[in-house]
Amino acid sequence: MNRTNIIIFTVLCLIVAGVIFGWAVFFQEASPPKLKVMVYSSFLSPYGPAHDIQEKFEEFCQCRIQWMKVEDSTLMIQRLKLRSDGLGVDVVLGMDQLTFNTSNQKWKKIASPSHNLIPKAQKWIQPFNIPISWAPLTFISRTPEYLPKNIESLLNPNLKKNISLPHPRSSTLGFQFYFWIFSLFKDTEKFLRSFKQQVYTVSHSWSSSYGLFQKGFTQLTFSYQTSVIYHLVEENTEYFSARFSEGHPYQVELAAIPETCVQCDLAQDFLKFLLKKNIQKILMTKNYMFPVTQDVVEGTPFANLEDLPLISYKQIDLFLSNKNKYLKTWDHVFY
Repeated sequence: MNRTNIIIFTVLCLIVAGVIFGWAVFFQEASPPKLKVMVYSSFLSPYGPAHDIQEKFEEFCQCRIQWMKVEDSTLMIQRLKLRSDGLGVDVVLGMDQLTFNTSNQKWKKIASPSHNLIPKAQKWIQPFNIPISWAPLTFISRTPEYLPKNIESLLNPNLKKNISLPHPRSSTLGFQFYFWIFSLFKDTEKFLRSFKQQVYTVSHSWSSSYGLFQKGFTQLTFSYQTSVIYHLVEENTEYFSARFSEGHPYQVELAAIPETCVQCDLAQDFLKFLLKKNIQKILMTKNYMFPVTQDVVEGTPFANLEDLPLISYKQIDLFLSNKNKYLKTWDHVFY
């Protein structure tokens, strides 16, 4: 190859490289932004709300949602701590009022919601999160004869080895159950030792615990009051929820933006989007949780659920500040 041909070949290579680089830049700029959302696994299940929310938000924002699945929301914080960049997550969905306050993560400040939130949701608004759904927690049974009326009746002989519940270390519901017992009994360990005889097993997640109940291994399981609506709507089957005279714990699901977010402005838009009435209805009917905004439950089966008395969370700071100590007590009792 002579000198002239070498020069021509080199020029052609530079032209081709320039074209390839130009197209790469064009497609990168033309591709829609991607919002990375971390959420618990049941949210992404075929019957969950993820698909409908994704479809509507992507149409609204001309962007794409990339979901990051974590089995339970208690594992979200652990996953985020694995890398200093927070895995590039823009939004975290599914922590509750107990787990969020133990996260020790750095979060972006969120503008106060302008939507008409119910009082239970307003109570938990913080500068770094917003509530997106909520539900009272109780025990669920297939037959009313097994329903307890107070905490002490959980110790009835007919319930021996007949209760399933999730572990407080790995499940937000398990942690809520533990706080409930802590808030009601001065000697929490004494009650737990008696209650241990009633428990068939303590599962690592809510879905595992509830699965044992559905398969008939237990007569009672600790879950959401709204679980009875799921069975009624999806299976046309009547289940029953217990009403405790002492009051019930309740879970408020929260959404937050890590300080390490990439699409931070888009994440703010997504959180506002979750409070729209039509999206709240999706969360209610697909995730089977109560909405946090007004005028959504009217005309739905959720409006027929009995109002349960709720406990106070005034001891939350004491419980959370001694979290490791209380979890060791749990392990000492059950293992």
